[in-house]
Amino acid sequence: MNQREMLSTDTVLPRRRVEFWNDAACDSLTQQAAEPLNPRTFSGRLIRADIGDLRFVELTSDAAVVRHSRAHIARSDGSYYLIRFQLGRESVCSQGGDDVRLQAGDFSLCDTARPYQLAFNCPVSILTVRVAKNVLQRYVGSPERLVHVSVSGSIGTGAMVSRVIREIWNSSDIALGPGVAPRCANVVLELIASAYLGVARGMADGSCLASTLRLRIVDFIDQALCDPELSPLVVAEALKISSRHVHRLFTHDGSTVTQYILQRRLEKCRAALADPLLAGLSVTHICSEYGFRSLQHFSRLFREAYGLAPRDYRREAATVDLSSQDKQ
Repeated sequence: MNQREMLSTDTVLPRRRVEFWNDAACDSLTQQAAEPLNPRTFSGRLIRADIGDLRFVELTSDAAVVRHSRAHIARSDGSYYLIRFQLGRESVCSQGGDDVRLQAGDFSLCDTARPYQLAFNCPVSILTVRVAKNVLQRYVGSPERLVHVSVSGSIGTGAMVSRVIREIWNSSDIALGPGVAPRCANVVLELIASAYLGVARGMADGSCLASTLRLRIVDFIDQALCDPELSPLVVAEALKISSRHVHRLFTHDGSTVTQYILQRRLEKCRAALADPLLAGLSVTHICSEYGFRSLQHFSRLFREAYGLAPRDYRREAATVDLSSQDKQ
């Protein structure tokens, strides 16, 4: 879904509008159910598009209460975080006993693996960025500890992040090819990480200190991927902490530092292979740039991860890019 798609209740019979709206929201974000304050006159519109690994959904809705229950969770087919940017008016989201009140510009993080309720007693506009948990964890240290910590969109880093991400979305009606979309998604995730890094630093409890440290580790790894000697020991020495502590910060994700390094290297290579600006670089050059010592070893790992040999993946990405240009 690289092109924007709009769904509106205006095209639906009044008696079917709530059902239509819930189906559209479930398909776009996650399993949930909206209960409008006035079902007979309810109106809603959403615009959705995928940018890289991110799903953007802008919705405008009449007053309603949206519930995401344990039954909804059981029917869900993915594990995501929802980052909600309040575009207009006000909404209140409740999860785990905490209420977060968002006003225009503010944003917060919601976990789809846990029940939540979103309420607004007047028409609202909300931009939601849906991101897979394993993707956000590459940018934000222990994001589960920042769930329902709101970020102000009126001052400081939060204001800048909120404004830029909304501008990226507003200009995304221009088709984004496979070489451009991943770059935009990376910018969005880096901005979100920057905003939450400031929040984590301002909180005193140990869990957020651990989140901040993990984010520093993730940042160091991303900056050092080109070093073939990169290892948990190198990370530990650079940050002046023990290797054991580095490993401990990753265990709750069900992964290891070594696995994380490999995963990031493969992702960077995949993005480079799909980037038309790098079409002149050989596959050998790209894999060596991200720390792989052997083209044969890299090719085997790449095929295991993505189901295609690197050269086949590059060829397919170029075909998709040309197709998207033709549509423009």
